[in-house]
Amino acid sequence: MGVGLLESRSKYVLAPFLLIDGVLVFGLIMLWELDWLVNNTLYSYNLVFSVDWAVPYWTFLRIVAGSFLLAIAAVTFWGWVSYRQAEKRSMRLTYICRTCGGIWTIVSGGAGVRGEGESRKIRFLKSCPLCNEALLVE
Repeated sequence: MGVGLLESRSKYVLAPFLLIDGVLVFGLIMLWELDWLVNNTLYSYNLVFSVDWAVPYWTFLRIVAGSFLLAIAAVTFWGWVSYRQAEKRSMRLTYICRTCGGIWTIVSGGAGVRGEGESRKIRFLKSCPLCNEALLVE
């Protein structure tokens, strides 16, 4: 796996959040189109304005638009947080055992097992914590 692919991995975290944001923005645009339809087109079909139907309509419109905007803000915030966490995770120092293939990442002063290809900075251990084999130093 190339270093360029490892560097761009944190960007893949954003894809689901961008998809959800896109769907929410589309829903908000459709809500505005519905409002335009009510305020412009339906009057040509003899829609008569009345406070009896207008006040609940305006209330519904504002509540739904506010809900869409709140959801867009929340999804964007969590997407940003996830991206930052993935970016920090990709910067961790990783050790690879040549004998058993164990992969170790320094976590809180100690070594812990992590998934393969999580870091750009790769070092080889002198001895493996799993198999205690002496490893070649390069």
